Amino acid sequence: MAKLEMFNSEMNPTEVRAGEVVFSEGDVAEEMFVVIDGAVEISKEGVVIDTASAGDAVGEMALIDDHPRAATVTATADSSLAMISKARFERLVEMHPYFALMVMEQMAERLRRQTSA
Repeated sequence: MAKLEMFNSEMNPTEVRAGEVVFSEGDVAEEMFVVIDGAVEISKEGVVIDTASAGDAVGEMALIDDHPRAATVTATADSSLAMISKARFERLVEMHPYFALMVMEQMAERLRRQTSA
């Protein structure tokens, strides 16, 4: 799976502690996150459905379709996250088509894992 390493040198990463909720299922989405360091788990209705580590995006789906968050993301280790606002996301998609492809690849891989179980 492609990793979003372009955010490794993010100037002001969001720092979260293990056990801290990054966002919750049903929240309004104003940003997505890319894990720079650490790990998070993705859960739906209290059931862990996937994990994400360095270079993985979370929360991108709600930015794309303007729906509430479909899942909850919780740090499983102390983590640094790059916060990508909707405006920045749209600029990145426009200016860096490879960014859009990497996000789509991660979404497709996550969907395949969830539907192949």
